[in-house]
Amino acid sequence: MGDETRRDKLLEERARTQLEHVWSCNVHSNPPFYPFDWQLFDLNNNECLGLAEFKTSSEPIEDNIKKYGGFRIDIKKLMKGYCAWVWLTKLPLFVVFRCSDEKDLYFHKFEHDRNYGFPASRFWRGRKDKPQDKTPCLIITPDEFKKVEENDLDPIGGVAY
Repeated sequence: MGDETRRDKLLEERARTQLEHVWSCNVHSNPPFYPFDWQLFDLNNNECLGLAEFKTSSEPIEDNIKKYGGFRIDIKKLMKGYCAWVWLTKLPLFVVFRCSDEKDLYFHKFEHDRNYGFPASRFWRGRKDKPQDKTPCLIITPDEFKKVEENDLDPIGGVAY
């Protein structure tokens, strides 16, 4: 389970089933220690639609926007996903996240044919008293993420937005 707690895994499983229901797709959990949490498949033809990574924040979405300019994600996580998955398959990498105890999920879709220019910063990955635990991150700004809703996932074109 790595750094993830039992509570983290429970939140992840709830989000997985919510995403599966709302997007009407199969969301398969990946093995432990795999770099990404889920793989998404079309219900009709079992075609792979992409990989997804689930993240949480202990703060409400409004606080993330106000304090940090958006949702922060470790650059190392994106490097594995974007470089390895998106470039090799041309399929998207979805970052799906939930803030504090909100019921809503949000997402961003990283695509192959898109140039990005996210703001960069640093954040604490672990113990706040250890400077080596502060790592580089990207900030997914509010104009780059949206709430997970029905009809967002188009099996032919991926996520429509």
